[in-house]
Amino acid sequence: MSGKITGADYLLLLFYLKGKSNEKAEPIEGRTRITKMMFIFNKEIFKKLKLNEFSLVEDLPSFEAYHYGPFSSDVHEQLDLFTNIELLKEETRNLGKTNEWDYDNDLKSLEDIDDYVQEDNNDLLEDNGMTVSVYSLTTMGIDYVENEILPNIPNKESVIPFLEQFKKQINTTDLSNLLSYVYNKYPEYASKSKIKGKVK
Repeated sequence: MSGKITGADYLLLLFYLKGKSNEKAEPIEGRTRITKMMFIFNKEIFKKLKLNEFSLVEDLPSFEAYHYGPFSSDVHEQLDLFTNIELLKEETRNLGKTNEWDYDNDLKSLEDIDDYVQEDNNDLLEDNGMTVSVYSLTTMGIDYVENEILPNIPNKESVIPFLEQFKKQINTTDLSNLLSYVYNKYPEYASKSKIKGKVK
């Protein structure tokens, strides 16, 4: 291996892998879903796959409790960076009445959250004509992963299928159920949540 694999590398790798469609580079919808995916990766997948033998924990994104559970400015900054340098592309789709609200949509840092959501907004889950961002690798992003990240992934024969199953589970789980899993398993990260009452 030529070097340690960072949290940003793992994020790009997850974008590269197959998911529910069984097609390479399946998109992932919503910053909330992506943030919670990386949170679970940090807390569970990283240790389960013994990736600490090849990566530094300090290089993974950091998380803290905030308005919608575990939040990471690192993940948001990485999404912005990779979009700006065209490793990722961002598209949007309209949301109707749904429980798939992307709470973290367009949040760039912790400081932006109060400007984005009113304190007592009870209509977050209603039909407000909002949109959700859908992220996927560009052709350049796919080439980057294949040339710069995949060659450094250890034990590919076991790690890659496991991560593909993880991505499939993330992409097929309703956002409300994903939030429920995180809130119930890691209640310390839900302590400041504005939507605790909405998450079962």
